[in-house]
Amino acid sequence: MERELQAAIRKAGLDPAKGKTTGVPNGIPNPSSAGWVAVLATPEAERALPKIAAELERLGWHPDPDGSHPLSYEKSDWFLVGRSVAEADAVTLAPGESLLTLAATDFGG
Repeated sequence: MERELQAAIRKAGLDPAKGKTTGVPNGIPNPSSAGWVAVLATPEAERALPKIAAELERLGWHPDPDGSHPLSYEKSDWFLVGRSVAEADAVTLAPGESLLTLAATDFGG
């Protein structure tokens, strides 16, 4: 799953290495989760979201019918949520910066 997220990030013109992978907490891989987070210039983050969405769809992800998040998709037992926020709790962002997050979880057990 991590490869699909990185492919979508690259397709959006972003470098996965400039963010942080979140699916390996404390250095221990978790096969039921994958994620990525990065601080970007707000315009860059806003341009990236639709490109990430298009690549996810190309890779077989389907928009979540609930649509409660700007970027929410499902594939098999996986559910993915992504968003860009200009302000976030416990994160200090400079003016013009946004936190872009992608988080995928396998609910299939």
